[in-house]
Amino acid sequence: MPGGLEGLMSHRKTGYKPSIITAEQQEAIKEQMHKPDNGFVGFIELLAWFNEKFNTDVNYKTFHGFVVRKFDAKIRTARKLHVKKDPEAVAAFRKTSVVNVKKYLKTKEKDTKK
Repeated sequence: MPGGLEGLMSHRKTGYKPSIITAEQQEAIKEQMHKPDNGFVGFIELLAWFNEKFNTDVNYKTFHGFVVRKFDAKIRTARKLHVKKDPEAVAAFRKTSVVNVKKYLKTKEKDTKK
């Protein structure tokens, strides 16, 4: 037996394989995922963007596992806001929503009874 008992006791495993996604690519993924107007609906679109931008051919399972592990991303997310949605229109709608109008009318009735 080559190496004897010490050879049997030692192992040659070095740990995980190095990532095929570089630090520069990781930063680009992070920036793209945190943009509110990126328009990506899921991992497939993000992977298509990644493969096109960096001219790679990373498969879905590898990419999905990496993004979930590194960025704690989930496949199912809340619906994204529309890119062209006007924040001022949303604020105006909230001010005139049914709940707020009902509250306003109740306070108005209390004021008129006094």
